[in-house]
Amino acid sequence: MFSRFFRFPAMLVLGLGLYWWPWAASRLGCAGAALYSTPFWLAVTLAATESAYLKRYRFISHTLVRTGRLGRLFRPGLLLLLRQGVSGLFLTMLLLVGALAFAPGHRPLLLLDVLLLPLLLFAMERLLRGEIRPDILAPVVRQWAHWVNALLLWLALLGVIFFSAQMDYSGQPWQAVVRQGALEVAVGCDSLALLARLQSVSGALALWAAQNLFSGLQRPEQLLMAWTLFTAIFGVSFLVAWVYSRALVGAWARPWRVGHSRMDGSSG
Repeated sequence: MFSRFFRFPAMLVLGLGLYWWPWAASRLGCAGAALYSTPFWLAVTLAATESAYLKRYRFISHTLVRTGRLGRLFRPGLLLLLRQGVSGLFLTMLLLVGALAFAPGHRPLLLLDVLLLPLLLFAMERLLRGEIRPDILAPVVRQWAHWVNALLLWLALLGVIFFSAQMDYSGQPWQAVVRQGALEVAVGCDSLALLARLQSVSGALALWAAQNLFSGLQRPEQLLMAWTLFTAIFGVSFLVAWVYSRALVGAWARPWRVGHSRMDGSSG
């Protein structure tokens, strides 16, 4: 069990790991990439498990009799942990693939967020103390801070996108944009490279859509495609910010403590 002393170093490992990930991905094979991604997977799984335990705790506490058959059936166990582990693997892949498309200006934000999130957690805990029951105060603060931090980080990422220099795709056909986007990826693991190329191509097409949206696109299907790809960049950047925030919160998560005594039925 980690103490509070190790939580910030764990966050720093995640921040530095994602900061250097584009460089590492071009040099690591599949085994190396899997090992590199393990801390992110563990952190995301811890945060997801704590969230799931908190929801299950609320359901048991307010709906079921804990000593009944349904109370025992819905008590957090190995199956729930396994499900969160699989979900965490998917989210980790999403984070690492999305991070490969980061602009240089995005990467300092990752390290800055490592410094800001503990301050956010501390401020929210101070604000909510006395408003939420002490036995679930910390996990509730972490879950709410996760969403607040994800939103702030997403807005910062969008700011970098809007104010940084971008590739000029004006006047190019979308087929040429697809070819150029696929060539921009350098990943050592073939399986990961396929996903990274899809991400790179979708980002290039989103930028192409933004640059050509009001110039040269007249047919309805072209406008529909442009708007769809233009809005996709907002969704992808939010998902990356959301998963990264969940990973950082995972460095603080303690799912085994969430309502432990009450879930065991030892107190009412």
